[in-house]
Amino acid sequence: MQLTSDKQKMIGGQRFRIVKNGLDEAEVSSFISSLVQQNNELASKVEHLSALTKLAESTVVEAENQAKSVKMQAEEEAKAQAAGIVAAAEEQAKLDADKFIAESKQRAEEVAQSKVAEAERQAEQTIKDAEARADNVKRIAEEDASRFVAEATENAKKEALLIAQQANQLLMRSRKLAEREIAEKFKKVCEELLSSVKDSK
Repeated sequence: MQLTSDKQKMIGGQRFRIVKNGLDEAEVSSFISSLVQQNNELASKVEHLSALTKLAESTVVEAENQAKSVKMQAEEEAKAQAAGIVAAAEEQAKLDADKFIAESKQRAEEVAQSKVAEAERQAEQTIKDAEARADNVKRIAEEDASRFVAEATENAKKEALLIAQQANQLLMRSRKLAEREIAEKFKKVCEELLSSVKDSK
């Protein structure tokens, strides 16, 4: 607006020239028109903002509903997934436990078989040792018996020889006694015969 020497008045940030009958009607009208236009623009913007606000609110509500639905679905899927994981873990744990039990049972059987085999080996060795000791005792007993028999035989031979010697001695004594008795009896018979012959004469 071109400045003049006329007096001016500032209203609402707008300068108005003061004329004879008051403010310049044309300027006031122009200003009011601009204000109306600005008001319309602001009303349109407000309406647009209100629509946008309603849309935003509706979008927020829908988003919240979708979020709740997604959350519920996610929770259900998570529960289902967790249940699947737990079931799979339980199944795997059962398989692992069965495998561990089977392996433990097999190891126990192997250890038992090994101990049985070791016990049988020790038993066989004990039997062999006992048989060896028995054979050794038997050999010693046989040696002792043979020595005892040999000593008894030798003693018997000595005793038999001694008895034979004693028997020979007794026999010799008996022969001497018998010869003496026979000689005496023969002599007596002869004397009796001679006496009988004498008596018969």
